Amino acid sequence: VIPVPLVGLLSAKLRVSSLPVLGLFFVSDLHGGIDRLSGSTSNIGYWTHVGSTAAGFALAVLLRLHAKAAEEKYTEQGLAAMGSEFGRRDSIESLQAALRLNPDNEAALTGLAREYATTRKPEGRELFQRAIALQVGANPEKAMETYVEYRAAYGPGLESDLQYRLAGVFYRKGEHEPAARLLEALVAEPSAADGTRQRAFFQLVVLLAENNMLEAAHYRLRQFRELFPASPLLQPAEDKLVEVLKS
Repeated sequence: VIPVPLVGLLSAKLRVSSLPVLGLFFVSDLHGGIDRLSGSTSNIGYWTHVGSTAAGFALAVLLRLHAKAAEEKYTEQGLAAMGSEFGRRDSIESLQAALRLNPDNEAALTGLAREYATTRKPEGRELFQRAIALQVGANPEKAMETYVEYRAAYGPGLESDLQYRLAGVFYRKGEHEPAARLLEALVAEPSAADGTRQRAFFQLVVLLAENNMLEAAHYRLRQFRELFPASPLLQPAEDKLVEVLKS
């Protein structure tokens, strides 16, 4: 980015690709090196410059540094343009370009999800969930914050396994009310995998018992027993409730 002065303190930013500039330097060094071979004298190490430029270019291609740089550029441009009425299209296009280079770009996923959420586009639902899935392991606090945004735009439901994992995040952080809501929605979802629902039932009974909501814990335990009488988690759930009652 090259600042171009206009009038007084006003200036504009001129974006110029570095490749043409590097290409000019490379051609200049190559020309100087060829002149040295033909007998001209110079204290400049042209062939050193040519060799290091070629080696740097090969290394950048090998390590895909050009793709990483492009991803960072598109992400920064997209996030910078967010919130601007006139820059919204540029924001969406830049963030989409960043995701084509790296589908797991968490910042681009969240930014594009927020753009889509302003008009409740269904694509935003998937993007939010992909971002939360990345954040649950790497940054649990951020996953909780992103879920609050997601819920405000698209409602509470998540993909079942992700919903269970996120409930665990809220539980471990001491946020028992949102954890319970997530688990209650999950045990009531017949399309969720049986294994996930059983884990959700167990965790819900434990959570309710630990918060001295014993009537609710008994109710969920009865549901658990009726729906999954052979579950290996049923006895541990009963034991936990008995332990709380004795304490």
